[in-house]
Amino acid sequence: MAVSSWAGPGGAVTVAVRIEITSRFLDDPGQRAGFVLLGSFLLSFLFVRTSARLIRSPRVPWWPGNVVTESGLHVHHLVWGILMMLVAGFWDSLLIDGAR
Repeated sequence: MAVSSWAGPGGAVTVAVRIEITSRFLDDPGQRAGFVLLGSFLLSFLFVRTSARLIRSPRVPWWPGNVVTESGLHVHHLVWGILMMLVAGFWDSLLIDGAR
């Protein structure tokens, strides 16, 4: 249980938060899918933000992603995310059609 206390204008305030995870936490397929979706989104966001920072860092020249073509065109890091989403969607459509 997390307990937080602070002094507000009217005196001391205490807030207690209790988080309880039951044994049936992810039994429902909808809950499980939502939890996996949330985790995937958070991990993807963390990876993209870290990658964007490493691309711009002069201390990490080996990090892939700062792609500049021979003509000098810079390929933005969002292009890679869009391409990954296209590949994932195509792959998903192949798996769904193959399962029927």
